[in-house]
Amino acid sequence: GRLAGEQLAVAGGQLGAGLGNLLFALVAALVLAPGAFAELAAFLALYLLIHAPAGSLSAGSALSPALAARARRRAFLAGSAVGGGLAVLALPLAALLDLSPLLLLAAAAAAPTAGLLALDRGRLYGLGRRRRVVASLLAEPAVRLSIGVALAALAGPAGGAVAVVLA
Repeated sequence: GRLAGEQLAVAGGQLGAGLGNLLFALVAALVLAPGAFAELAAFLALYLLIHAPAGSLSAGSALSPALAARARRRAFLAGSAVGGGLAVLALPLAALLDLSPLLLLAAAAAAPTAGLLALDRGRLYGLGRRRRVVASLLAEPAVRLSIGVALAALAGPAGGAVAVVLA
């Protein structure tokens, strides 16, 4: 029963984070013009492409919390390489994809910390600090729904993208 409760708490945090992120996208669709929202949606897809593979690191560090400390440097270097490559290619990719280069630079800024976030969440989970895991999961959509919506309204898709990365 206790284990089920712990698992349900984390699953509830993941569900809450997913719903919060969906709500951010829906509010952004209302705040932004259709073309601007399409740009933000393209950024969110790229952000997901960066974070989904990096998120797999959390499983390993949940099984072995000490792994998180040992793998931090490699995860940061790999993320920095991805981010650096994306930053170098921002202008040609922006022209090819008909996006603002600022969106690609925001995605590049997110890459170095994607693996670190996954490692630390897994480590917290492995150490039994489930409340901190849930708080971490819910912090992202909270920032996106507050600062993200405000920045999107003020600065368009680039503002929303910056808030997504800051979250």
